[in-house]
Formats: sequence, structure tokens, C-alpha cells
Amino acid sequence: GDWLFPTETRFGAGRISELPEILRQIGSSRPLIVTDRGLVATAIPQRLLDLTDSGFTPLLWAGADQNPTGEQVIAGAAAYHDHGADSVVALGGGSGLDCGKSVALLAGLGGDLWRFAYPRSLEVQAERSPVPIIAVPTTAGTGAEVEASGIITNTAKPVKAGIVNLSMMPRVVIADPELTLSLPPNLTAWTGMDALSHNLEALLVRQFHPMADAIGAVGVRMCHDWLPRAVENGSFAAAARQ
Repeated sequence: GDWLFPTETRFGAGRISELPEILRQIGSSRPLIVTDRGLVATAIPQRLLDLTDSGFTPLLWAGADQNPTGEQVIAGAAAYHDHGADSVVALGGGSGLDCGKSVALLAGLGGDLWRFAYPRSLEVQAERSPVPIIAVPTTAGTGAEVEASGIITNTAKPVKAGIVNLSMMPRVVIADPELTLSLPPNLTAWTGMDALSHNLEALLVRQFHPMADAIGAVGVRMCHDWLPRAVENGSFAAAARQ
């Protein structure tokens, strides 16, 4: 199904095929596909390139580590400009998504990335990047596809910083459960427990919102019912769709 909360999210098996349509809707013909060095070893990035081989000129940039750094964001922004890109497709788990969103931010605004690190970011929220982002999650856990932020390591300190700007919110999310079927059992378990923890947070946080509580309660139940089956059999499509 589709929903807006507030990001347009298209959920369902096979919906990655809608990527070309979405690119056309946002006026993009030269997307930069940002992902991490682990995912590029799978068939998923090539699948996106194959989808955009007609009428588009995509570039795959797979320079993100498991914990992306500021230097990698700078390199990704340089690749964006070198390619003459007009959108970012952030692909992967938390690392690929966070790096992709941060690349789009820096490519659109330039300057010092760390001015967007919280809490300094509160002073520059009037800045808005014009680079549109499409998020394609490949794990169930992080929720990074619907956040206007990303965790990036500042190696000079060293510290992990929250890069925050409202223009980092993706325009569209394609949540295709088929992209999770190739995950090994340990990653399915880890990212599934991450999803469980987010749902528990929604239930246990002191602030109350009826929609958040309802989503959290259903999410906990779904993790209970389906996560063990998905870990046991990674190709079990019914579990992935949950």
C-alpha cells in the first residue's frame, strides 16, 4: 500500500520497478545512486541500474562504510557534481541511507558539513538543499528512510554526529520487501530487532500520541509473529512483506 506520514511511501513486493516513474515525476534524468561498500557486492545496485538504463544516465557511487564518515560524504557530493546529477537515490540500510541523504544535503548547499551537526544545526535550519532524495531501504530496521537526519562520523574528533536538516527528508520511499530476501540470517535478526526496539520506543516514551502507540503496538506484534520465520528462512516472502 501507499501512505503519507509525511513522506510518500510506496510499500510492496516488486515496487522497485516504479523507480523510473518516480524519477520522471521529480524531473530527474541523472540520478546518483548512493550505497555502501557491502551492498555493492550484491545484485541489488545493478538491479537499480538496469531499471534506469533507458532514458536516464545513472551513476552508482558506493563509497560509504558501515559507519559513513564526513570525508565520504564530501567525496559523494563531489561525485554528484562531477556527474552533473539532479537527484540522489539513497540505497541500503542505515549507512547507505544516512550517507545518501547527507550527500544530497552537502551537494545542494556546499560549505562545511558540520554546521548541520546537532545542536549547531538549529542555527541553520533556514538553509534548504534543492536536491531531491529517493530512499530505497534494504533492511527492516533503521527507519532512516523517513528521517530528516543522518549519523555521520567526524573522524577529526572522533565522534558520531547527527546531521539534521528538513531537506534531508526523502521525497519518496520505495519499501520493497523483495530487496530484503538476500539478507543473511544474522542481518535479518539484527535489523529485525532494531525494528522491534523502535516500536517499543514508540510505546514506552513519555510523550503520548495515539497513532504512534497504535503503530508501535502492531509493530511489536508483527515482529513477534514474523521475525523468527524470516530469520529461519530468508527467502520466506510472506515474512518479508510484514
